[in-house]
Amino acid sequence: MWETWEQMRWDGPQQILVFYRDYFYPLFDRMTALDGPFHAYDKVMHPELPDMFPVSDAPAGYFRSS
Repeated sequence: MWETWEQMRWDGPQQILVFYRDYFYPLFDRMTALDGPFHAYDKVMHPELPDMFPVSDAPAGYFRSS
């Protein structure tokens, strides 16, 4: 999902709308489902964030310079 966002944001505002329509909204219910990755986050009752996903630096030249 993140890769798709990065690819589409370079293509202009119209592609951002396509991202939300075709990728984000169809998956939002799964991300916030009771067994989804964001199910336990509640700013008041559980202010601690869930464990972060492992990350690593992108390979050199992976992103275009603006």
